[in-house]
Amino acid sequence: MRVDPRDEVGACILISSVITWRRIFRAKGDRVHALCGLLVRLIGQRQEDDQQQGGGTGGPPHVCGGLLPESAHPIAAPTTVLIAEARAMAADAMARVVSRGAGLTLVGKCANRTDVATVCAEAQPGVAVIDLGLYDHDANDAVRSVHEHAARTKILLVAPQLDAAQFAAAMMAGADNCISARADARAFLLSLRATADGRSIVSHTLQQRALELVAEMGVDGVVRLSPRELQVLRLIADGLSVGAIAERLFVSSNTAKTLLRRSYQKLGVNSRAAAVAVAMRTGILH
Repeated sequence: MRVDPRDEVGACILISSVITWRRIFRAKGDRVHALCGLLVRLIGQRQEDDQQQGGGTGGPPHVCGGLLPESAHPIAAPTTVLIAEARAMAADAMARVVSRGAGLTLVGKCANRTDVATVCAEAQPGVAVIDLGLYDHDANDAVRSVHEHAARTKILLVAPQLDAAQFAAAMMAGADNCISARADARAFLLSLRATADGRSIVSHTLQQRALELVAEMGVDGVVRLSPRELQVLRLIADGLSVGAIAERLFVSSNTAKTLLRRSYQKLGVNSRAAAVAVAMRTGILH
């Protein structure tokens, strides 16, 4: 059977062939459910959007800034919203958007995780907008902390930057959506409504790359670096420059840079120091 990797269904088939039964049985059950939920959500979203675009025969819908068009996301039912944001000005701006949004009611604005837990327990918000910075950029910790006090609350994570690695990590953690901290007011409102309505807000291209990263990551959530990527990371930890690494591995500087960039993406970081720190914390480097 020929599989088109550009199609979500095709990606699902490819992922199924990559994730072996041995790894599934060895993984924790919640990770298996998270992976299945992510696949079902993204595939279902693609099918619905294709139907809205004319049965899926006319190609992917137009996107702007990585977000699906507003017409693809109808206004959700009345929704209560909690904003958990460390940046005061950003929190105030989000609160204004909520106060002006039809059907949206602000039930709390928090700047620390203790207050988030309190408001979640008391108000049981429909959507919690969570700044990942409040949880040391750990999506699993953020989602778990909210759901401990409000199991039914949908979660919109706010990340410093939104890329495929961050989106995959957020979805695997159990978040409903993830948006960049640099999103404007319109994008934020769209994200709120989409989250309340159970829809994805990112483009099909980003969804596709996230699926590929999930396959590389595995159902147990462990990052899988290739042998070459691991070699480069170890040499970075030893303090070697890209040029020195290229010489050591007998590859070009461009190849060394590409391997390093792939490692960054898989680890969800954007600097050498962060890459080494994450790799050591997760056991990739010893």
